[in-house]
Amino acid sequence: DEADGVELHSENVIIVGGGKLQVGTEDEPYQHKARIVMYGNVLSTEIPLFGAKTLAVRDGTLDLHGRKIEPTWTRLSQTARPGDTLLDLEVPVSGWEVGGSIVIASTSFSQRENEELQITAISADRTTLTVSPPLQYTHIAMTQTISGRTITTSAEVGYLTRNIVVKGNTDETWITRVENCPRDFNP
Repeated sequence: DEADGVELHSENVIIVGGGKLQVGTEDEPYQHKARIVMYGNVLSTEIPLFGAKTLAVRDGTLDLHGRKIEPTWTRLSQTARPGDTLLDLEVPVSGWEVGGSIVIASTSFSQRENEELQITAISADRTTLTVSPPLQYTHIAMTQTISGRTITTSAEVGYLTRNIVVKGNTDETWITRVENCPRDFNP
């Protein structure tokens, strides 16, 4: 049923011989949900030149056009602090939806202070988001004048949710744990 969307589950998709895999067009973007899920594990047969768990194009077209999202990212207009659930944005976010996921970038020296949040409400003017869970870290939005130059520092906020998603399944045998840098690491 198109209202529920479409899904393609496969170990390998290789587009060859002028073939095409298309979801929506530039003039008529696909408005429902579409998911392409690639499966594989360490014992999967590898295709020469491509490998395993493959979505590949060789002499063909992969054409994915989903709902237009404007903007895909913006910046905070006000500093947000730990415990806050309201984020004030520089510009209206017309394509963002309640239930969607966002990321807010760290404005400290620590890469651990990026946060992924869910939108629970959007103001009528679409410039204030209510998010969950509450923020854990401070995310700065400020303008300074230093030696006659105006400098703006403001956390980026990006919209992560898309109606067309390509993802791989999770197979424990392929998961490699990479240790975090020590807390005192100075990039």
